[in-house]
Amino acid sequence: MRAALAAWLPRIVRRTNRGSVPIGNYATTPGTVVIRPRRETHRRGDSPAFARLAPMSGRVKSGNRQMDDWNRHLTTRTGFRLHVRPARPADAGTVAEFFTHVTREDLRFRFLAGLTVVGDSQIAALTQVDHRQTEDFLAFTEDGSTMIATAMLACDAAMARGEVAIAIHKDFKNKGLGWTLLDHIARYAEAKGIKTLQSIESRDNHTAIAVERDMGFSVVSDPGDPSTVIVTRNLTSAAGPDQVIPSWA
Repeated sequence: MRAALAAWLPRIVRRTNRGSVPIGNYATTPGTVVIRPRRETHRRGDSPAFARLAPMSGRVKSGNRQMDDWNRHLTTRTGFRLHVRPARPADAGTVAEFFTHVTREDLRFRFLAGLTVVGDSQIAALTQVDHRQTEDFLAFTEDGSTMIATAMLACDAAMARGEVAIAIHKDFKNKGLGWTLLDHIARYAEAKGIKTLQSIESRDNHTAIAVERDMGFSVVSDPGDPSTVIVTRNLTSAAGPDQVIPSWA
């Protein structure tokens, strides 16, 4: 299983006791790791969340078509409001600072190792993506003052299967962010024509597994590692990467 993952997820690397393997785990309260937005001078201040972003419509023109940049205001099931936008290389410092507010346990769930610091190479993998096979969304408080989560999708070369990774700021857990961000990624993946979402979870990551079960993921043992499980959800639509993507926000 891990050898197969290594073949189609070259950018997201986690350190395990067997060495480095490309993985994109979704960690609790979900755990971690962008689409480049259309740029425009922002009128709501100099916050890194909103600086030079496109209007909140989240749509850009391409010829006679409108393409969606997936820049969104979202509301969780608990009523918490957040702003989600694609990451970009300039976000490296913001993402690094964010991970200092992720609990050690959630870092372990995210990277399947006992990390205390997320290194420069890992930050680069979260902020320097190709915006096709890999996408990373950053979540901020509604006013843009604080980065509160990161949610990544990494797909195989055929754009048929993707692995999800989510990490959440310790002070913003239990607000429904994991469910909302996973739903956002699932909608994005469907619009891209992805047929299957997957994640590899520590068996101890009960919160993430419960969220994923709630969203229709099946859970099976990982035949390559008794300490982890594989969660999978088959997506219903296959819109294809060239279809005009609807706005759900």
